[in-house]
Amino acid sequence: MTMHLESMHVHELFACVFNARNVSADGRLIYCALLAKAVKQGQLSLAVRSKELADATALSQNTVKRRMRDLAKARLLSIDDLSHAGFHVTLFDLDDVISSIPNVVSNSEVIDLEALDFFTGRRFVVPLLARQGNRCIYTLKTLTAETAHLDHIVPSFSGGANSYRNIVACTFEANARKGDGDAAAFLRQMFREGLLSEEEFKSQKDLLERIALGELKPEIS
Repeated sequence: MTMHLESMHVHELFACVFNARNVSADGRLIYCALLAKAVKQGQLSLAVRSKELADATALSQNTVKRRMRDLAKARLLSIDDLSHAGFHVTLFDLDDVISSIPNVVSNSEVIDLEALDFFTGRRFVVPLLARQGNRCIYTLKTLTAETAHLDHIVPSFSGGANSYRNIVACTFEANARKGDGDAAAFLRQMFREGLLSEEEFKSQKDLLERIALGELKPEIS
């Protein structure tokens, strides 16, 4: 059972796989429960009862049965046997699943930063955060991968790309207030409202400019 996940954080990999395969929230819960059992048993072939999965995910047994079929259609597992009580399934090896998803970065590839999409699917939120010292670009509040929202320096409707030069991380509140406005203008607004000191404003303005110029590249391993 091989799981070589060094190239990306696990939650980013799963988000990429689930989004690419159109897996519902219920299906994600069930798959994670199956994966946890597979890791515990050290094998990808499992006998699992419907009630066991229902208890683990707080879903009904009927929902479990429907979503298991969805997971099979999404090519994340095969249902080898089905009975009234449950399933015998085989999870597809994660390395094979991940390698079948377009645009998933692997360690063996030469990474072209200019070609990567840093917005869609939140794949690179962690390196983007690290580039900003794990702080909101507009408010300097501390962020995590779970709380960070992604924003365009130049709005997408104005032609702003999803490049590392144009995507920054911020709080939900800052993102909502800024809307589709320009990043530099919003930063100045924060300063005028007294939410940033002059020193903080100048520091963040310089950070925005350096990001836009491509001087601060996120570290993608």
